[in-house]
Amino acid sequence: MTFSGGEPFIRKDLFELVSHAKSLDLVTMVITNMNLFKKDHIEKIAENFDFFGVSIDTIRPEVYKEIRGIDCLERIKQNIHKLMDGLSKLKAQTEVCAMVTVSNKNAYEIHEIIHMVFDELKMDTISFNLIDPNGGSTAKEFIPTHEQINYFKKVVVDHKSLYPISNSTQYINQLGNFDYKCNPWKCVQIDHKGCLIVPCLFLDEKKIKLRKQRLSDVWKSKHIKNIYSQYSNCKMCNLGCVAESAWSTYDLNFIINDSFRGIIIPTIKRIRARNKGTS
Repeated sequence: MTFSGGEPFIRKDLFELVSHAKSLDLVTMVITNMNLFKKDHIEKIAENFDFFGVSIDTIRPEVYKEIRGIDCLERIKQNIHKLMDGLSKLKAQTEVCAMVTVSNKNAYEIHEIIHMVFDELKMDTISFNLIDPNGGSTAKEFIPTHEQINYFKKVVVDHKSLYPISNSTQYINQLGNFDYKCNPWKCVQIDHKGCLIVPCLFLDEKKIKLRKQRLSDVWKSKHIKNIYSQYSNCKMCNLGCVAESAWSTYDLNFIINDSFRGIIIPTIKRIRARNKGTS
């Protein structure tokens, strides 16, 4: 279960919600900008989150302000340091990941971002996604050029053997020319009003109020199944969580080599080193 936004930490009951999800044996994830982070959150984060994603797209404060609209990069970096130190002392298994959206504002600083994340901030892993042109009213202004994408791909592939980068080599190599089946029904997306978004956030064909209908009943309905089936071959987005989830459905070689050996094992080793104080 992923808690995302906007900014999830605006919710004063976030930890209560996550604690309930954990009690149901769900794997819990959050994506935050760390702007509302407090030091007394660390123990709660360790107890409740399996995955802690931090949106951080640049090494330059002026670019951060241009992308995010606020000038707080240095404070967020300080918060990340506090979080990593706290999790290390607690020997926590929470995976802390830098979530980088690649755009024409930061494509040529990917090398520096990788080293900031691992060498300076001591984070566990990093994940890249190309900005989606349908992701907002101004998204198209941030689309990187082919030259920028090729530079980004080369840098990431060159660093895959050095750091636990949470993107498969297959995903990086196929950027701009994906071959996958979306399988949109693998992800249940519910908005802040309690509505199921069918089939996904980007296409948003139908919203169903789950306060009035049970999710299990909606999920079984022929009408909803038909909507999801219509988009089973959709390839409109560049998101790794979509492409890699699709490949993991039917490609055993991808699961063993790209996912397990290429991502999961290196990240586990990094977390163990963090908790021993040797990362």
